[in-house]
Formats: sequence, C-alpha cells, structure tokens
Amino acid sequence: AAVIEAGGITVIVTSNQLSAIDTDPFLQFGLRPEDFDIIVLRSKTHFRAVYEPLAAAIVIVDTPDWGTADQKRLPYRHAPAGIFPLARDAQWRGAAQDKNLMQQQAGQGDD
Repeated sequence: AAVIEAGGITVIVTSNQLSAIDTDPFLQFGLRPEDFDIIVLRSKTHFRAVYEPLAAAIVIVDTPDWGTADQKRLPYRHAPAGIFPLARDAQWRGAAQDKNLMQQQAGQGDD
C-alpha cells in the first residue's frame, strides 16, 4: 500500500482488494478521514456504517463492471421471469417456493 500526493489530491492505493468497512486505510498512514473534503471509495455498500456519519452527502456512481449498483444492467440469461431485481413488482414468496420453482424449471420438480 502507498499514499500518492499530487496536485492537492491524496490517493491511497493497495495491492490487495479491500472493503471500506472502517477508517483503517487512513489510520495506517497517519491520516484522518475527517480532514478530507471529498473521499472517493470503490465500494458498493460496505462503507456506509463508518462513512455516512462523516459525510455531508453520498453520491453513488454506477460503473460499467460486474459490480454494478443497478442489477438490471447485468445480462441475466437464465433467470426466471418475475424475480427481483429484474421485475419491479416482484413479490417475495419464501425460500421454499423459490426452490420448488427453480426445480420445476430445471425439470426436477414433483410433477
């Protein structure tokens, strides 16, 4: 891991993928998140417990990768129709009913 400072911007880079679940990446380098005007994280939701209380606002940026925040953007090819998040009016039927539906669609049901 390293801290890069250039043009008034501080960037913390790591060689291993980490989730932003605490302020440790800052503390490891003697930095405090409270001292920054803007913090950019590559994280979907893990950051919220720690960073929401520090933030005046949170802006979600959806990137065109396999970690999209909008699940409808993924190319589902084998998902049954009417399931969340693909169908806005999807209703939770319970795990047992979902298992039965999936077995029937795979030709493994009781019928």
